[in-house]
Amino acid sequence: MVPSSGVSGIALGLSGAASVLLELSWPTTDVAAVTCIVSSAAVWLAFTASRVTAPRRLAEDFRSAGTLSPYGAYQMTFLFLCLRLVARASVVAALVGLWFGAAAQLAVMASFLAACYRERRWPEPLYNPTTVNCAVTAIVGASLAPRRRDVVSLTVASFCLAVFLAAVLVPVETYRVLADDRVSASAAVAMLQAPWSLTALTWGVMRRAFRAPIIGPRADRSVTHALFAASTIVLATTLFAVWRRRNQIRHKGVAVDWAAFTFPSCSSAVAALQYAANDLVSFESSLARRVLAAYAHVLSALVLGVVAAVVAATAHLALRSRDSLADAPGPPKLFEIARQTPSPRTITGDDDHHHPAMQPDHHDRLVVVVNGHHDDDLAAVGGTYASPPPHDSDRPPS
Repeated sequence: MVPSSGVSGIALGLSGAASVLLELSWPTTDVAAVTCIVSSAAVWLAFTASRVTAPRRLAEDFRSAGTLSPYGAYQMTFLFLCLRLVARASVVAALVGLWFGAAAQLAVMASFLAACYRERRWPEPLYNPTTVNCAVTAIVGASLAPRRRDVVSLTVASFCLAVFLAAVLVPVETYRVLADDRVSASAAVAMLQAPWSLTALTWGVMRRAFRAPIIGPRADRSVTHALFAASTIVLATTLFAVWRRRNQIRHKGVAVDWAAFTFPSCSSAVAALQYAANDLVSFESSLARRVLAAYAHVLSALVLGVVAAVVAATAHLALRSRDSLADAPGPPKLFEIARQTPSPRTITGDDDHHHPAMQPDHHDRLVVVVNGHHDDDLAAVGGTYASPPPHDSDRPPS
């Protein structure tokens, strides 16, 4: 069994891989892109069925920011499927899905920010799936109906909101990630690159779809340069942050939070491919264009390899978890709260004020058990928390 963060992230990562393949336009990429889209739809539908048949789990997911964040990836996958599958059958149905997805994005973002306020959680890469994902609304809107006034208004508004959120959140996230290695101390830190890469990608899609200056010819080119520069700088920062957390990631081993490497990296690759394509900006130097094209293609090949490796590793993890649950007595549980006698690696009962339903005396310890394995610091699977995390001020001295 794979938590919601892993399932949603893998579904979105497959959609992102399809975007990279379609942008590359190599002779065999169309078949591979269709395979990715169909696989993404299958994973998305499987996760949808798991929540429709168990609404209690859906309600539990919406109680904390950590378990709510993956629903941003879920919503983005829905919009991409509307664009690439539903629109082939009915553009009207796809437009209905667009408006529904836009409304769902705002609802999820409001719920997430409210949960962060309750938990006093400052911006970190965990914020990105449920906030700057409004850029995907602009991508789908511009691709579906670039001539409809209502859709154009929705597209431009969603893009402006994405740029505003990226400008507000990314500096804080970057400062916290670089200042303290304990912030997003997992593969989830890879989501740091997503906001500016996604906005750069969205701007390129809008310029191609509208086929007319959005602000003005020179201003449009300037925005293209600025967004690509921002996405490249944050990509380099993300790689540095991942390198600094290499020991934590290696110690944790294969985990579903590796899904954070997929779609954000795909966004960076597509943004680079768009910039090097020479249809959005023109390069006076042919050498500069060739260097950028080489960079974009190498980055895309690496990203596709990462997506394939993460999907394979997550599938293996899911099969292994299913086998271990099948051998375990009693009904399978994704998360369990177990009481244990004190031990040096568990969290004291003083940290349990976030769990009003469970108030042990101060001689008990709380341990999260994930698929039968103890999690030492309540850090949840997929870079999120199984329950609201304790704050630094609440942690006992080590």
